[in-house]
Amino acid sequence: MTPSEPAARATTRSANLVPWIVLLTFPVLLWQFWVGFIASDDAIYWEAAGATLAHFPSIGHAHWALRYTLVLSLAASRAVLGDSLTALTVPGLLYAAGTLVVLAFWLRRAGGVATASVALALLVTNPLMILWSSTATIDIVEIFFIFAAFALYARIVASGPRFWPVFAVGVLMGLAYMSRETSAFGVAALGVLFLAGFGFARRWYFAIALGFFLSLGAEFGFFGVMTGNPLYRMLISSHAENPMTRWIFASGVRFLIHPAIDPVVMLLSNHYFALQAWIGVPLTVWLIRQGRNGRLAAPLRQMTVILATLGLTWAVMAGGLWTKLALIPRYFILPSLSVSLLAGIALVHLARTGQRRRAIILGVLLVLANLVALTLENRNFRFGEWALADIAATTPGIIHTDPETFGRAALPLQWRGVAGQVVDTTPVQGDLYLVNPVAPDQVVRPGLGWVVVATRAPAATWLQSLLSRFAGHIPTPIWEKIGPRHPGVTLYRVG
Repeated sequence: MTPSEPAARATTRSANLVPWIVLLTFPVLLWQFWVGFIASDDAIYWEAAGATLAHFPSIGHAHWALRYTLVLSLAASRAVLGDSLTALTVPGLLYAAGTLVVLAFWLRRAGGVATASVALALLVTNPLMILWSSTATIDIVEIFFIFAAFALYARIVASGPRFWPVFAVGVLMGLAYMSRETSAFGVAALGVLFLAGFGFARRWYFAIALGFFLSLGAEFGFFGVMTGNPLYRMLISSHAENPMTRWIFASGVRFLIHPAIDPVVMLLSNHYFALQAWIGVPLTVWLIRQGRNGRLAAPLRQMTVILATLGLTWAVMAGGLWTKLALIPRYFILPSLSVSLLAGIALVHLARTGQRRRAIILGVLLVLANLVALTLENRNFRFGEWALADIAATTPGIIHTDPETFGRAALPLQWRGVAGQVVDTTPVQGDLYLVNPVAPDQVVRPGLGWVVVATRAPAATWLQSLLSRFAGHIPTPIWEKIGPRHPGVTLYRVG
């Protein structure tokens, strides 16, 4: 052994740690940009988990309650951790961590340490990944199973097909579909790869189909025994799917042009996607061309084809179903993450082609844009409801508030142990009443004789503090993104 060999091995070991060090920034960003409880779908999943604990197995009557990959995880979390915000958020955090680990191994195997490190840096700063990992949402559960399936698929492409691994790809896709029906977009991507004859002989794709349909068959059997209708999920989902038009409902863009191009407008303009459409997509296109010209090693070329097919198929189908899916960013989380991964791969390849400076500049721009987008995001979704729970926990007596705030605050009040101290009835003289200005249909208005007892307002972010002196000169739509987003709540004594 030469004297330089131990040093070389130590250097290699240190380099191998870099992707995992990059992953450690994920919990830091989660802490900084935490969302938590939003009193929306997460409340329904929580209720379904409670029903499961009270009577197992529980058959839900809404399509959210049938998403057992999340509901059962929440039930287990509640059983171990009790009824708390921690129990609500732990399953999503674990699914997010699992997603990152799966992708880290895939990237490391296909492209090495540098590729894994750069791609993971773009991934862990992706606004959609951060913001939807810290709450109970089916999106993160769905992408975990899909990325696990495609990472296993890529491993099979590299090493050669064998029945059980190929079958397992279908099982994972079946679990993804049971999580949410939009996973059919991932199934369609496998169909595209099948038609292209990609990876291995087409006959092996039937083993994937077998695993997928057997997974669904197990669910059909369960529902057949429990409800008498094997297609119970489809029945419930069909009742939940109301025809819509994006000309009326589209929260992903501020203006609508035509359903065929509105998704593109959203990708270009919505802060959730930062500069992905402006820099990430061109980098992805360039990377695909490099692969077609034979300038990528086989594992990276295969990964590029797989992720590009998955992301593009998903984006086209999610964008095309404008009478079924609202135009909101979270339905495009998988294409967004795919672009982050492919852009990271492209940046490393760009640097290796002699354009290191350009690669560094583009990479820094992508990461900074992601961080700015996270700073712009409204994380005070339920500030009024949490403030009500905090005030109720420190203020003696019954507090009245409006029905909307009361309903949305049910879980925070329960977690604080003060559910019995808040009501939504009309106050009389001497009562305490909390005004949440953002709640719709405020019937009760503060009178002249009302006395302020307490106030709560969200703390300003560093960006708000920095720009507040220029607020009058900043266009209103931009300041609405930067500003505090919640005016605060006031507790009154009715006079």
